[in-house]
Amino acid sequence: MPDSPRIERFDPRRATETEFAGYHAVVAASEAADRPGEPGLPLAEVAGRLTEPLPRMGPAAHWVARRGDVAGFTEVCLHPRRPDWAYQRDTAVLAGHRGHGLGRCVKAHLARWLVAERPAVARISTTTGEDNAHMLRVNADVGYTTLRSVVAMRQDLAEPAARLG
Repeated sequence: MPDSPRIERFDPRRATETEFAGYHAVVAASEAADRPGEPGLPLAEVAGRLTEPLPRMGPAAHWVARRGDVAGFTEVCLHPRRPDWAYQRDTAVLAGHRGHGLGRCVKAHLARWLVAERPAVARISTTTGEDNAHMLRVNADVGYTTLRSVVAMRQDLAEPAARLG
């Protein structure tokens, strides 16, 4: 891999404005690719999401892949009542850095961290879109297997009365 990345823990509570901006750039690019035409997440919302645990989940841990600036990231949540289980949330890589194994690199780094630092965690799960062939391949490469398929649906509530009768 040219210009090997540096993988490091990202602590949102101690991050500088520049570090948050780099993390946000990757999140914003990922959101734009996943949800074309929808407004992106503002920096303040991303910052809030990173510093607050998810409902019913424990604190998250974050890693970034750097090639100079932040080029990619991954996140994991540890469940407070299920110490044997972790949930790998988002993993994203900026378009200009894709195709060099960064997604695989940060996911593998996270798995090694869990084994070393959270030995009670016996399994980790994640999700991705069934049309995201690249992330499906990355997940398979680091050892994930398909558990089940899910269909995500959305309803526009602009005129619900007309549709619902």
